[in-house]
Amino acid sequence: MAAARRATREHKLARLAEQRQRPGGAATRLADVVNASREAALDTLLLVDRPDSADRLWAGPIPMAIGESKQDIKALGADQAYEDRLDEVLLRALIDTDGDLELLDEPSGLLPDGVGGLLRFDPIRTHP
Repeated sequence: MAAARRATREHKLARLAEQRQRPGGAATRLADVVNASREAALDTLLLVDRPDSADRLWAGPIPMAIGESKQDIKALGADQAYEDRLDEVLLRALIDTDGDLELLDEPSGLLPDGVGGLLRFDPIRTHP
């Protein structure tokens, strides 16, 4: 079982490395993951498992209303905004858009922010 999980993680990281070479194929920075989550473009969230992390994001009343600041949420038209753990906010948006999650045991050089994703489509090309 552990070998199968390791193979799956390695496969997804290899896909991330490959897809980041083409526009709209992958998100390797937090801001790109947040944007892809808002647009339901995130197919697979790659997240370094850090239960003790103090990293935070902002969220609104619907799961896809997420941002790096309270102002981001207000700009999306939400009347309420609250701050929560980064992983919690991203997971709520991921579940709402029927995405997959791949937890990583350790940081990857591909993910400087400890978070990334494989995309369903390029959110920038869909909504310039």
